Amino acid sequence: MDWSGPTLGRGLVDPITGEASKIYLFVGVLPFGQRAYFEPTLDMRERTWLRCHVHMYEFWGGVPERTVCDNLKTGVTKHPREGEIVLNDAYEALGEHYMTAIMPAQARKPKQKASAEGTVRDAATWVIAQLRDRAFAGLDEAVLAVRECNAAYNAHPFQKREGSRGSVFAEVEAAELRPLPDVRYDVAEWVYNRSVNLDFHVVYAKNRYSVPHRYVGRRVDLRVGESTLSIYHAGERIATHRLLPSYVKNGYSTDEAHMPEAFLRPEWDDARIRRWAKKIGPSCAAVVDRIFDRAKVKEQAYNPSLSVLNLSKKYGEERLEAACAHALPRLGSPRYRHLKAILDSNLDDPAAPMREKPGGGQEPGPRGHVRGAGYYRE
Repeated sequence: MDWSGPTLGRGLVDPITGEASKIYLFVGVLPFGQRAYFEPTLDMRERTWLRCHVHMYEFWGGVPERTVCDNLKTGVTKHPREGEIVLNDAYEALGEHYMTAIMPAQARKPKQKASAEGTVRDAATWVIAQLRDRAFAGLDEAVLAVRECNAAYNAHPFQKREGSRGSVFAEVEAAELRPLPDVRYDVAEWVYNRSVNLDFHVVYAKNRYSVPHRYVGRRVDLRVGESTLSIYHAGERIATHRLLPSYVKNGYSTDEAHMPEAFLRPEWDDARIRRWAKKIGPSCAAVVDRIFDRAKVKEQAYNPSLSVLNLSKKYGEERLEAACAHALPRLGSPRYRHLKAILDSNLDDPAAPMREKPGGGQEPGPRGHVRGAGYYRE
């Protein structure tokens, strides 16, 4: 396995700005029949490297006993002249999943992967040269173009032996490959030493994922796949969640089985919170209802709702009701920070110059930097 040299064609060109980004070419080959696999990629990172391996094995319909690759940092942690080769965790896990021995070639030893080197040279003629004038609007378009070149390359007859790369593979090599595993390898990255918060959730990419409550305060590791997120403690998997989309921020993925008894039957429940909000007024009740409507699990709305209601202890119920009435037409779901800003700025009743504090005394009304004509006359 190896990466090709120059970029593919004119690269990926933005139709609006005209800016181009590089497209790289992953190359894999079976040594006996020389059946090759080409795949265009936008980068040469670890996850891309692993994903190309998965696609390559599926293209061949099986797995070779040995996988000889380049000595690249995205897959190899340490390759000493003497001693054991050290692969990174993700690459080693891929080899174990597909039951193939990953054997990186030594630095400056191209003959150890002669088949790959020769196929990279052929890729420059059959793929890169063929598409050198193409500008691709998307990666999918580049993939289709490379597949056509790949099929033509494998179907082209040999010059010094009978058949083609495709025919030799079908007659000989296909039967020598090990079968693919029943479950496809999920390309993942590891995130280590994350703390479990008091709400029994772990934060990843600004979203929160639950674990059993007994792990609060402990350190865990995350295995982030393409569609799932698994949480491990001391090498044991303790939770698995569907990965929230990248555009979701401050989202929760909570398994009710992870909640302690106090969360399942809390001192404050939704009925009691709603009763308090209705006692303050209809606008405050509407704010609390919207907070509960936005929460996927009702327990997630307890803290935001109580934060809003506790504002009545400092500013009074009348002012909180007025602030809620002021915020409802302007905000989809008013929260504590919105209402506190309204109350601090006296936007709930801007006409009042002075106010009585809940604990006694007065506080100033709206403040500003406009002093008026009288100030300048003095």
